[in-house]
Amino acid sequence: MSRLLLKAVCIFFLAFTSTTIGGIVSAPPSSGTIPFTYQGQTYSTWYTYKGNWGSYRPLIVLHGGPGFSHDYMIALADLSIIRPVIFYDQIGIARSSYLTDKPQTFFTVGLFLSELKNVIAFFNLAHYDILGHSWGGMLAAEYAVLQPAGLNKLLLSTFPQDVQQGVLVGFSNPTLYRWALGEFFGKYGCNLRPWPQPLNVSFDYLFADPTVSINMGPTLFNWDINSRLSNIKVPTLVINGKDDIAQDFVIQGFLDHIPESYHLKFSESSHTPFWEERLPYMVAVGAFLL
Repeated sequence: MSRLLLKAVCIFFLAFTSTTIGGIVSAPPSSGTIPFTYQGQTYSTWYTYKGNWGSYRPLIVLHGGPGFSHDYMIALADLSIIRPVIFYDQIGIARSSYLTDKPQTFFTVGLFLSELKNVIAFFNLAHYDILGHSWGGMLAAEYAVLQPAGLNKLLLSTFPQDVQQGVLVGFSNPTLYRWALGEFFGKYGCNLRPWPQPLNVSFDYLFADPTVSINMGPTLFNWDINSRLSNIKVPTLVINGKDDIAQDFVIQGFLDHIPESYHLKFSESSHTPFWEERLPYMVAVGAFLL
């Protein structure tokens, strides 16, 4: 399916769907940095967005890791045909402020929730959707249980908690670990050969400074949100692939406890169906978000 056909499908859905415009009237710069003040110190969150501002309510993309950059998620820019798609590098990563001098106690889910709220405030968004992948899916769920007024639709792709503990241990030997992680991710993360270059870029950032990944490991290993998932009141699409590291049993808690949840499984994908089955993914996700 071509990009032109994807656009035609999206326009068809739009023709029969009422739209909710989100955001400010004048377009912000298409990329830049957002000041982020936390615990009395100001940092910078780097962002970019694709698409025409004000064309439809924006989609905010939360990347995985912790420790990856937004780059491997850039395929989601396909959806910018009909809406702004906002990407950002989470604090401590890639183009945002680094945090190598911070103690482990600094790295909490609350830190990244505060940053997400700050991004939304920067864009002055009245209505928006969120797509969270891997660790970003966990962050998106943590945000959604707070029942923020402007959130319209939620999309989640997550991973097993014990994977993060493996990351924590693995960085004790970065060279061996990168090889092992590549082998593992090649089977359960992205089955394309060669890998999309943006995925390699995100791995490069992870290994250039694993501070966030290492320090968030213990927090995420003990993470449990099942008892709070009933607080999510927006339509939620839970996504995985047939060979995903996040097998059906991993995501079942979301489907069991989120009141209006739906499951979308890609039969030829692992953890990155937005690359492995790119156009079917965009059509399905685009339709859900309308």
